[in-house]
Amino acid sequence: VGAHFLETVVRQFDQIYNELDATDKECDNLVSIIAHLYNFHVVHALLVFDILKKLVTRFSAKDVELILLVLKNVGFALRKDDPLALKELISEAQQKANTEGDRFQDQTR
Repeated sequence: VGAHFLETVVRQFDQIYNELDATDKECDNLVSIIAHLYNFHVVHALLVFDILKKLVTRFSAKDVELILLVLKNVGFALRKDDPLALKELISEAQQKANTEGDRFQDQTR
């Protein structure tokens, strides 16, 4: 039952993420479900890191919001389980922010 539920949630996330609407909260909810499943040890850290890497790759404003949502929910647990992978992810995100920072500065006040 758990595997079927997880597969459905991840497939829905992938589908909605690929047709991402910036005002849609469904993607936020699916990411939260995956994060909470990780907290309950239903999902391994690799799935969460794969999702985070996917978000860092595109790195739109919505992606940054989703990254923050995941890290607020499970950041400490990810750090405990795999600190090296989290460090690599954060350095990749910082690198991406430095190269694409000009695009985001135009949107702030």
